[in-house]
Amino acid sequence: MDVLSPAQQELLEYLRAMTAVIYLNGAASAAREEGWRYPSVHHLLLAEGRFFQPVSRPAGIRQMPERLCYNNAAATATGSAGSFFYVEGIAISDVFPLAHAWCANEAAEAVDPTWPEGSMTACFGIAFTRPSSWEHEGEGILADPRRCMEILRDGLPPLPGRNVGHRPSSAALAGQPAASR
Repeated sequence: MDVLSPAQQELLEYLRAMTAVIYLNGAASAAREEGWRYPSVHHLLLAEGRFFQPVSRPAGIRQMPERLCYNNAAATATGSAGSFFYVEGIAISDVFPLAHAWCANEAAEAVDPTWPEGSMTACFGIAFTRPSSWEHEGEGILADPRRCMEILRDGLPPLPGRNVGHRPSSAALAGQPAASR
């Protein structure tokens, strides 16, 4: 049985709402007819995403410039000598869910080099464990159409470490109340 925090529940509610909009406008049906595995990044996250536990930045990892989360997380993961993976998904800082990137270790602890210490209250994403995919310039993997379209069409490649994080139950993903799970 999953016991999700209010912030974790909010992240899943946000993703479900975004996928509902995509179904309403017909894009999901069109993508499926064309053979795409996922109609949107939101569908991908619900199907493959995992929760990570936000923790304080360890010694040696400093806060980096805001609004550069993809570059900051890639640089931090690259400079960690294998201690961290690069992760992209949705996170909550203070008020509402945002597309975001952070680092995580094998214990699924999320370290955010971008937002102020302690402001990330929940995060749900996909670990990208191949360092060659951690570009330092531009948008993230899931926000960059030239890199994301292949994943949406064909799915994620099997990689070691991809299963880092806590995968919520099917009931939690579907939004069923905890009492009925």
